[in-house]
Amino acid sequence: MDTTMLSFHQPIWIALGIALSFSLIVLSYLRERSQKRLLRTFASAQMEQRLVKNISPSRRRFKLGLILLALILLCTALARPQYGFRWVDVQRRGIDILFAIDTSRSMLSQDLKPNRLERARYAVMDFVATLGGDRVGLIPFAGSSYLMCPLTLDYQAFTDSLKALDTKIIPRRGTNIAKVIALAEKTVADSSNHKILIILTDGENLQGDVLKAADLAKKNGLTIYTIGVGTAAGELIPGGPGGAFIRDSSGKYVKSKLDEETLQEIAEKTGGISVLLGNNNQGLKKIYTDKLRFIPKKELREQREKLPIERFYWPLSMALILLASEFLIAEGSRGRRSSKKTLKIFSFLAIISILGLIAVKSYAGEGEDAYNRADYAGAQKIYKSLLKGSPDDPQLQYNMGTAAYKNGEIDTAILQFKKCLQTEDVELQKRAYYNLGTSYYQKGKKSSDTEPLEEAIKAYDSCLKLDSANSAAKKNRAIVEEELKKRQKKQTQQNHRTIRTIRTYRANRTNRTNRTNRTNRTNRTNRTNRTKKTVALKVKKIPPDRNKILESRQRWRGRPSLEERQ
Repeated sequence: MDTTMLSFHQPIWIALGIALSFSLIVLSYLRERSQKRLLRTFASAQMEQRLVKNISPSRRRFKLGLILLALILLCTALARPQYGFRWVDVQRRGIDILFAIDTSRSMLSQDLKPNRLERARYAVMDFVATLGGDRVGLIPFAGSSYLMCPLTLDYQAFTDSLKALDTKIIPRRGTNIAKVIALAEKTVADSSNHKILIILTDGENLQGDVLKAADLAKKNGLTIYTIGVGTAAGELIPGGPGGAFIRDSSGKYVKSKLDEETLQEIAEKTGGISVLLGNNNQGLKKIYTDKLRFIPKKELREQREKLPIERFYWPLSMALILLASEFLIAEGSRGRRSSKKTLKIFSFLAIISILGLIAVKSYAGEGEDAYNRADYAGAQKIYKSLLKGSPDDPQLQYNMGTAAYKNGEIDTAILQFKKCLQTEDVELQKRAYYNLGTSYYQKGKKSSDTEPLEEAIKAYDSCLKLDSANSAAKKNRAIVEEELKKRQKKQTQQNHRTIRTIRTYRANRTNRTNRTNRTNRTNRTNRTNRTKKTVALKVKKIPPDRNKILESRQRWRGRPSLEERQ
């Protein structure tokens, strides 16, 4: 849809406004004829002219025209005109959930209080209130089905559709789940997200080849979860003549019983599960805790959704001005002063309305335009220049932080979000804390340090203190906490390995030192022993060698030896 064109969310009101205006014209014409007929009955022609002398037909027609135009404008406001668009940051988890709710008459049975349909409605409303960033849609069904609420992020519109459900919304009787599955496949055919169909029914009087439809749904990537609404014991079905219970052709009361076996087969065909709804909505809670929360998510992936801007106050304000003007204009032809005074009041109100329309006109600044074009660096530059003139403007600080985050400058984004927290605007504080937690998480992913993850958890905690129902902050905090635990566990294991390495190194060094010392001592001992042996040999061998030398000399000289002298 081209968001620069004027569109209507509920165009049926425009057709209704035209029909009501035409009816009002006809009634006004018939009323005027009836008044004239009565007047001619009770008054003569001369008296009639005197009585209507001060009544201006043109003013009467003008007042009627104002009422008709005001009626059309009121119906136009109810049609919810939309012009322009705004960008909204959404944390997308990549799950499309279609809720198919049985609206057959058996859902009026009261084995679940107040009845099966009301209990299913409350359960879905509570479940959707916990979602954040997932698209939801609604399919009521009985003997046939239709898409009542297309996949949307507007949870309020989904809730409004859910509240409008009743057993008369589909006149064809029966419970044709096969058609529901086919419609769900068609609805999510172009979606790249995880496709989920949750069927809430009592499973009675099933029509069509539902198991074949479930097989085809599995091939197309659609997972079906079935929730049994009711009890195995069953209950009588109200809605008969005079508020009595419904009877069959033989006159016996019809008791509606839950068909758990078939519902379980449908779910198991596609990899889903089948549960009972229960009085406290245990069924939907079990589906989430056992299945949906394990669906792979694109962690903290931020998307900008393009949402149309509601302009209902334009026709509404004009309608109020026209009604006020119609009240001030007299039908009489006299009283020109009064007429001028009325004209002045009308002009004043018109000017006020035009100024109001100008004041509420959507204007995207240069920074917003650059951001919408995905020119995050350009947007950051513009916001930076604007902050020089208004350094304490929290909205500019927030925009600067958002642009810096998209531009990959996480530290700058963290700084600006922290500055933005000084504002007294609670809504802006909540968004700043939320984005601050996301920024710290992204910083922690690029670092081995656990401090950024700890700061992210603190930021999400602060956001939840301001808004405890912020489901997106809760889920993101759980993701960060899980990542922090994994990193701390890994760090602990690494520390243990480091300690073991140090101990091994010290033990090896001690062993090497001991071996060296032993070797040194052995070497010193060996050297000492060799020295002692050498000295001993010298002491013992010198005398014998010296005697031999003397004897040889004496023999050479011809002198007797010492022994011969003796």
